[in-house]
Amino acid sequence: MEYKLPAGLLSAILLASSLASAQPAVQLDRWAIQPDGSIEWKPDNRLPHQDHIEMSGEKVSLWVQYGADADGKPSLNRTMVFPAFRLLPVRTIASMTYNVTDNDLPRFLINDKLMRTGVYNAAVAPDQPEKLISIRHKGIMEMTSEVGKEGAIRLTRTLFPSVDKPLAIERWAFFNKGRQPVKIEMEYLNREVRPATERSTPVQHSFFVSTVNEGLKTVAPGDSTIFAIIYHAADAGRPVVKPVIENELSARKARIAQILSRLQLETPDNILNTAFAFAKIRGTESIYLTKGGYLHGPGGLRYYAAIWANYQAEYINPFFAFLGDEIGNRSAMNAYRWFAKYMNPEYRPIPSSIIAEGDAVCDQALDLQPERDVLRHGHPREQRVLLEHHAAIRARLGGHTGAPVDADRARARLHEACQRVEQRRLAATRGAKQADELARGDIQVDVLERVDDAAGNGELLVDVFDFDEHVVRLTWFRDHGAT
Repeated sequence: MEYKLPAGLLSAILLASSLASAQPAVQLDRWAIQPDGSIEWKPDNRLPHQDHIEMSGEKVSLWVQYGADADGKPSLNRTMVFPAFRLLPVRTIASMTYNVTDNDLPRFLINDKLMRTGVYNAAVAPDQPEKLISIRHKGIMEMTSEVGKEGAIRLTRTLFPSVDKPLAIERWAFFNKGRQPVKIEMEYLNREVRPATERSTPVQHSFFVSTVNEGLKTVAPGDSTIFAIIYHAADAGRPVVKPVIENELSARKARIAQILSRLQLETPDNILNTAFAFAKIRGTESIYLTKGGYLHGPGGLRYYAAIWANYQAEYINPFFAFLGDEIGNRSAMNAYRWFAKYMNPEYRPIPSSIIAEGDAVCDQALDLQPERDVLRHGHPREQRVLLEHHAAIRARLGGHTGAPVDADRARARLHEACQRVEQRRLAATRGAKQADELARGDIQVDVLERVDDAAGNGELLVDVFDFDEHVVRLTWFRDHGAT
C-alpha cells in the first residue's frame, strides 16, 4: 500500500533538513588564542585530560607531560634530554635522559602542612586541595592553580629550558589571595645521579635536581614569593653554578621573541597564523650546540645531536633560509657540510644520518651501524641529487654573511664546470636517461669543487641572491669551520 505524506508536512521536513545541513558543526576547542599570541587551556567538564609539549635550548630539551585528573587536580611529568652528554654504546638515542615526577620534587609546606601526601609529624598527611585554573603556552609553559580549601593561594608553575646551558627550570610563584599571612616552605634538595664511567663518554656525566631560594617564607596578603627547582647536567670535574632564575627566564623570553619576529604569517585565519608561529618556535628552538657545531634535531625523546638526509636537508634547512635566523642558518650550513664529506663522484652510498655529534653514521641498508632508528630513503644517486638540490635552494635564498670574492671569476668557474660536464655527457655511451642523471649530479659537485679551487685556501660557500627576479649573483664567503 502506497502512503503519501501531506504536501505541507513534506515541505516542512525538507526545510528542516536543509537548515540542519546548513548549520556549521560546533567545534569545542580546548585551547583559546590570546591577544599576546599565546594559547590557553581552561579546564571544563572534559576531564581527565593529558597532553605534552617539548621545549628546547642549545644544551637541553625539556619534554613535559601535563594534565588534570577528574577532580581538576594538576600533575606534571618532566623528562630532560641532554644531547651533548653522550652515553655508550654509541647510537642515535644515547643522549643522557632523566625523568622527574611530582613525587621526586622537594617537599612544600603551607602553614606547616604538607602540600602533597607524605609522612609528617608521625602521621600520613593527605594532599592539600589543588585545582587547575589554566595552562598557557608560548615557548614557555605556565600552569596556574589554586591551593587550599578556599583557594586562597594562587600557584603558577613556569617551566622552560635555558637558552644556552644544560639546564631546565621550574619556577614556583605563590600569591596570597587571602586576608591572613601564609607561611610557605620549600625544603632544600640537591640530588645527584651518575651513570657508570664505563657507560659515559668522553667523561662521566652527572644529573642534578636542585632547589633555588629554598626555605621558609612568610607571605603577606596580596604579596608573593618565588621558589625554583632546576634540572641540570654537568661533566665530572666541572663546577656546578646555580643560575639566576629571572635572568634565565628573561633570556628565554628574548629568544622566543626573536624567533617570532621573523617571517610572520598574516592571513585572515588567526588559527593558521598561530599554528605557523608555534611551528616556527618548535622548528627553530630545536637546535643543539654539540662538539660538531649546531645541529637541528626533531626531538621527541629520540632524535638529538644528529642530522638526517630528510629532516634537515629536505625539510627544515630550506625553511631557515626564508626565516633568516642566525643559529638556524648556521645549523643548516653545518648539516650540508657534514653530508658533503660523504659525497663522491662514484656515487657510492652515503649515510642516511650522521649521529652522536658526528662520531658515527647510521644506515640500515649499508649496516654501517647496528642502528634501526632511521631508515634509508631512496637510491644513493637520487639521495645525493636531492641533497644537492635542497642545498642549492638554501644557498639561493641567502642567510650566510661574509667577505665577497670576485664575482666574474666565480661566473667563469661556473661556466667552465658546466662545459666540462656537457662534454662528458656528449661523450658518454650510456643511455640518455643515465647521462642526464649523471650530468645533473656532476654539475653541483664540479661547481663546489671549482669554488674551493678558486679560493686556494679553505672551504668557500656560495650564496645566490635575487631569486625572485631570476637573477643569479654569486657571492663567495669564507667558511670558518663548524660553529
